[in-house]
Amino acid sequence: MIPGLANALLVGGSVVPGSAAFTSPGTSQWVCPPYNILRIRVWGAGGSGSATWAGTSYDGANGGPSSCGTVSAGGGQGGRRYAGGYGAGGTGGAGTTANGGAGSAGYAYTGGHGGHAPSGGAGTPGTSGQGVWSANGGYPGGGSGGVVGYGAPAGGGGGAGGYSDVTFTAGAPGAPVPGETLTVVVGTGGAPISDGWEQSGQGGHGRVLTDWS
Repeated sequence: MIPGLANALLVGGSVVPGSAAFTSPGTSQWVCPPYNILRIRVWGAGGSGSATWAGTSYDGANGGPSSCGTVSAGGGQGGRRYAGGYGAGGTGGAGTTANGGAGSAGYAYTGGHGGHAPSGGAGTPGTSGQGVWSANGGYPGGGSGGVVGYGAPAGGGGGAGGYSDVTFTAGAPGAPVPGETLTVVVGTGGAPISDGWEQSGQGGHGRVLTDWS
């Protein structure tokens, strides 16, 4: 079989290697091109860290899932608030290839560290001090650190998004068909959380990458 002939018969065109990147949060449509081998990589978005001031504490926000057709990766959980003990780190999102790293629990007067995304963005450190903000989670999919006012018990960092890396061979069961329209979703990073004085950073947004040959 001449390379690309099977796809050419299906859609009336030969295989032209290429790639596509989806980096902005939201939903879009992608028409699958002719291919012999198609690789789809998906990162879920990271969760944000918790925020605590004195006796007031708030959970971080969850990151959104990402997907391309049947390939998906979950978003990371927001860091957990202080509630009579140091807040737990958010759990990492589920992925076919690897789950996202969990955020760490709060420390003595310092917010927990955000989780790291597999083959993606780094989690950011927690912070401490009146009026401070933690940095946004690394892109794609990193969790942001928890934040705490000076002298207050701390909450946890956000979990990272999961990671899925799937390769398809044209014509195999379950493989996208050239010319098929696939829905692509890029998850939004967990929103920053404020306690009125301090604020955690936003979780890293998700990402979808495709390449074919």
